Amino acid sequence: MLALALMMGRLSGLCRELILASYFGISIKADIAILLLTLPDMLVNLLLSGGLSAALIPRLRSLPNNEAIGLFRSACVGTILIFSILSLIIIIFPDAIFRILAPGISVKSYLDKNTALALLAISVPLTALSGITSAFLNSDERFFVAGLGTLIFNLAIIAALVTSKGSGGLFLLCAAIAAGSAIRLVSQTFALPARAWGPGNPIGMLDRSFRNAFLAGIAASSLGLLPPVIIRATASLLGSGNIATINYAQKLVELPLGILITTISTIALSRLSGQYGAGDHVAAKRTLVDNLQLSLLLAIIVVVVGEALAEPAVSVIFMRGAIDAEDVARIASLTRIALAGVPFIAVSSLAAAALNAQLRTTEVLRMTLASIGVLTVLALPGLLLSSGTLLMAAMVGSQAALAWFLARRARICLWGAGGVIDRQYLLSIGSGLIVAIPFVGAAIFLGHRNALVAIGLGAVGSALAILAAIQVARHRRISPNGGGEQSDGGARRIS
Repeated sequence: MLALALMMGRLSGLCRELILASYFGISIKADIAILLLTLPDMLVNLLLSGGLSAALIPRLRSLPNNEAIGLFRSACVGTILIFSILSLIIIIFPDAIFRILAPGISVKSYLDKNTALALLAISVPLTALSGITSAFLNSDERFFVAGLGTLIFNLAIIAALVTSKGSGGLFLLCAAIAAGSAIRLVSQTFALPARAWGPGNPIGMLDRSFRNAFLAGIAASSLGLLPPVIIRATASLLGSGNIATINYAQKLVELPLGILITTISTIALSRLSGQYGAGDHVAAKRTLVDNLQLSLLLAIIVVVVGEALAEPAVSVIFMRGAIDAEDVARIASLTRIALAGVPFIAVSSLAAAALNAQLRTTEVLRMTLASIGVLTVLALPGLLLSSGTLLMAAMVGSQAALAWFLARRARICLWGAGGVIDRQYLLSIGSGLIVAIPFVGAAIFLGHRNALVAIGLGAVGSALAILAAIQVARHRRISPNGGGEQSDGGARRIS
């Protein structure tokens, strides 16, 4: 159910980008529209969401009901105060905010009404409160409603854009952002369980271990979200349209990530938190191995099929309105590079979930900080040579470094005899890829003639490849989907 909700949210996000591209193309106005759309979520994710996933969900799972309710309410009050102040800063000092996010663009000169900035600022605390309610819903294993938040937000944006046909400009976009944020919060508030409104003990927020884990989680998440922010800010220095091009490529990659990898890691965090909280480390290790194997299986198939079908997919989705064939080639090239990071994200997201479930958030923070250092070094050639391709490759390199660092801290043996990826596991993946090859080959052949048919063949090949790989895994009892007799053995491989 969570995968379905996230899939609808990601598809609506892709539709949103398609409409933006058709109206604004690859231009300075497209760059600004993307900055406005991503600002509320980005600020909330940088300053709050990591702490929620790393500390709030495990804490809510372990506390008695009255203390959990008190913690939830304290988090809501603190969020309103902090993010209301941040909203005022955006209204008073917009140039400073946007200069950090896009130093090569003067955003305020394109927003001729201060009301637009006020509407954008209002959406920030609304988005932050949605993060709190989502965390509470996830801790209660009500994943579906929380997962619908992105869909609700995107539908508001799409409705505004389609109704105005782009004539409303950036002011209408800011109004739609505020409306979408409010509707999302209201929907999640109504979905809260009845116990959320009962009596609560507010002292839970004062617990030192929780506070330390929460702050470390915020810092780790902020650093983890910096790579795309750094890449986009650097891209703004390379000329107009570069932010839009990189953003469109990232949105295509986020579609399978959101549907597949995010679903697994979100549920794994809740389950691992309960298992570690109960002291059942054997079950937790088994859960981690099973989810790692499934995530990597999905990631590898996505990469193989995605690399073959990047250009047909981009042409079908974006080639309309202000987007031409040259723009399609640019977006497809960056998409192929970004796809290479999907397996690394699969590993790092689950390794981080395992560490956060044990409240080892400071270790996640240190490893994330190290990966930012790697990104800084790798991004220099792209900046010096004015190459968006090298900038995207630098981000993939930092994702690989983060996966390696976190896997070591979580004591995960990734490959070799006794590792997550052993000979039998490779055989299951190989079986899936063999099934996919005829479909991918036909899709490549038809790609320049009928892109839509090529995408359909690729989707069918991917689905059959996943099913074949899982069946082979079950037969050989390596169980990537959580069953089988080797689960305990897989758990013992992580020690």
